[in-house]
Amino acid sequence: MSTLHFERYQDAQPELYLRGQRFQARVQLYDNGIWRLHLWQRPQDADKASAAIMAAPAAVSPHVEPDGERLCLASPTGDRLWLHLDPFRWQWQDLTVLAMDAERQRGLQQEITPPGTAHPNQADTDGLPRGAGFTLTLKAPPGDCYYGLGERTGFLNKRGRRWINWNTDEFSHGPLTDPLYQSHPFVMGCHAGRYWGLYLDESWFSSFDLACTDPDVLAIHSAGPTFDLYLIPGPTPVEVLQRYTALVGKAPLPPLWALGIHQCRWSYPDADSVQAIVAAYQAHDLPLSAIWMDIDYMESYKVFSFSSHRFPDPTGLIQGLRAQGVRTVVIVDPAVKQEPGYPVYETGTALGAWVSDERDTPLVGEVWPKPTVWPDFSRPEVQRWWGEWHKVYLQAGVAGIWNDMNEPSAFNWTPRTLPLHARHGRHSHAEMHNLYGLHMAQATVAGLQQLVPEQRPFVLTRAGSPGIQRYAWVWTGDNSSYWEHLEMSLPMLLNLGLSGVPFVGADIGGFSGDCDGELLSRWTWLGAFYPLMRNHAGKGSRRQEPWEFGEPWLSAIRQALQFR
Repeated sequence: MSTLHFERYQDAQPELYLRGQRFQARVQLYDNGIWRLHLWQRPQDADKASAAIMAAPAAVSPHVEPDGERLCLASPTGDRLWLHLDPFRWQWQDLTVLAMDAERQRGLQQEITPPGTAHPNQADTDGLPRGAGFTLTLKAPPGDCYYGLGERTGFLNKRGRRWINWNTDEFSHGPLTDPLYQSHPFVMGCHAGRYWGLYLDESWFSSFDLACTDPDVLAIHSAGPTFDLYLIPGPTPVEVLQRYTALVGKAPLPPLWALGIHQCRWSYPDADSVQAIVAAYQAHDLPLSAIWMDIDYMESYKVFSFSSHRFPDPTGLIQGLRAQGVRTVVIVDPAVKQEPGYPVYETGTALGAWVSDERDTPLVGEVWPKPTVWPDFSRPEVQRWWGEWHKVYLQAGVAGIWNDMNEPSAFNWTPRTLPLHARHGRHSHAEMHNLYGLHMAQATVAGLQQLVPEQRPFVLTRAGSPGIQRYAWVWTGDNSSYWEHLEMSLPMLLNLGLSGVPFVGADIGGFSGDCDGELLSRWTWLGAFYPLMRNHAGKGSRRQEPWEFGEPWLSAIRQALQFR
């Protein structure tokens, strides 16, 4: 590693530029006193695009003046940012930088591959530009607390652990599991009752070491060729969150039915079983807003299809349920079966829609269908094509879409995702991995809005990154039927909310393992306060619909559902 040095500054209002022999930097001021520090080495990264930032810099310029060996930048509100050029450091509010280093000689591949595990199809490059990587170290005073970082296990205060931003299909996670399905490189800190926020606008692998390796140091590392950091003032957590969501977007209002009661299982395998669940809810005097269909509704796991023998009349089924006041939500995975004659595959191939390998041929792997290819959602024309295919569901009366396996997950590589050198247009998968779920949700919502503009769309997603709240709700993935997971759902959902993602939920009763009546009734009462209230269990687990354990638990569950 080498410490960053700048030789001079250029006040090119409304921006300030820092110039060095190898690295450049830009300082910008946004509304509400937000500062942006953007560092890069390659000229092509000077104006990098962002998938998350919605706001534009303020038209006003910060006041810049030398202050001894440092520069003092003052916003119109009087907030100050002090910059040291050689070596590069800064101070802002309660934050003091210890060092800013570049070219960390540790590859992304080493970070995400379990020790001793080879990555098949690994090319000479790991998908990273040569010389990439930045590390920022700051003081972490004793007693400071850190929140946010999106979907995480553990306690509400995230201090004392190192957190990884790399969307991961993690089955049956535990209290120490990290990372999970979402990556939100945003942390809200508290020092002596004053709150501030740091947002790292980077899609590459990154880590936040919150006084773990060194109890007095906060270290932020990004593996990419730029380091794009936003400093968000408080002093209250509400003000930090308001300013952060002004940058990355706010969640729109959902359809009212989405706030009701949802029932799901992997899987209700045929039309009769779906109807039986709805009938049982009615027979037990239980309210129900939506029934969900997992992957077994499809023909050979082909998205945008229904099994011809298990769901011979999907339109009749779904419209019949709607007449009873029950909506239908179906799962949609990004993996498309590579099968000649399958219209989704054929039209995607004609468009050249697939993520490619290093030879610019479609990357082929395995998920539920095999062989499979993956859409390149980074391209607008692929997003439009994907969105248009949702007419298959809307014509049948489907009310909501459930995006799963969109980290993206793959079964034939270790770790379970696409190789880092896979290509999304001109970008490597190393850069686009954490954006895949966001772009899929964006494509889905755009398609729904185009096809039924008079309706508010409903999308649930497993994977995501900053900005996902603009398109989708989030659930916390494959939890288990443990009391500890009931407890852990609270800080997980609260830290998602503190990261700008308000519409969230955890699988009530637990996805894997065997629930019992006491756990289900307690969890249903807790779930009555989740934004998303869904009972969901996995294949092979004990049935956990509300009536399965009889009394006294059924009456307690009924009261919770009626309360909701």
